Amino acid sequence: VVCFANYEARKAQDDLIRAVARLDHRRPVRLVLLGMEAEAGRRAALLALATSLGIAEHVLVPGPVSGEQKERWWQAADVFCLPSHNEGLPMAMLEAMAQAIPVVVTRVGSVPDAIEENEDGLLFTPGDVDQLHAHLVRLRDEPATARRLGLAGHARCARDFSLAASSAAL
Repeated sequence: VVCFANYEARKAQDDLIRAVARLDHRRPVRLVLLGMEAEAGRRAALLALATSLGIAEHVLVPGPVSGEQKERWWQAADVFCLPSHNEGLPMAMLEAMAQAIPVVVTRVGSVPDAIEENEDGLLFTPGDVDQLHAHLVRLRDEPATARRLGLAGHARCARDFSLAASSAAL
């Protein structure tokens, strides 16, 4: 599971860590939180939470990435999650969709306008760790569903958010 978002409270990576902690770890899982520390001490707090929940070995918080390094993380991702409590239209979500990676995102800002629930992504209420956990379990346990959502998200991104679509809309 990959999350590209600055380390700040409103991005709610702590909710994602809590949801991942509830997963059955007999099956390998890795959570990668990539971003800049927008709030001092936030990176350390995320690492401390992972440690307190006993999943530190499953959580990476490497900081910001770009270029080829960012591309490698996209290629390694099976799921993109953005548990934000406040967003507009997240570019990282659109990047994941463009890569055909299934997205699990909160119903905030313009996200519900860009994702049709269970058609081209999965939505959850901000702060609802139970619902987030259920979505992660579903994508892990139903690889065909994950593929379908990823491909549908890719098609939606190409249709509605490509350069050609954006230019035509303008």
